Amino acid sequence: MRVTKIKTKLLSAIIKLMGDKEEYSFHTILDYLNSTTRQGSTPKELSNILSKYPDFECVGSILGGNDYSEYQVTTWTISKWGIVEWGL
Repeated sequence: MRVTKIKTKLLSAIIKLMGDKEEYSFHTILDYLNSTTRQGSTPKELSNILSKYPDFECVGSILGGNDYSEYQVTTWTISKWGIVEWGL
């Protein structure tokens, strides 16, 4: 799998966020990347990173929304393999 310099920076930022081994929603991760990295991330790009790299594991979903609509947001954590790989 080809890893570009930008993807490497995004991966490092996500690993830094998840270093305390908690679960984070997709939108929380996206907001963190867009506020802390210079290039930010699109939802499509983040979705590809989280789903294709074995460092991350989808642990469930939460129900979000407002008075007019509801939607499910996936929650992610760093996998056991990612903990070993990144030394957390």
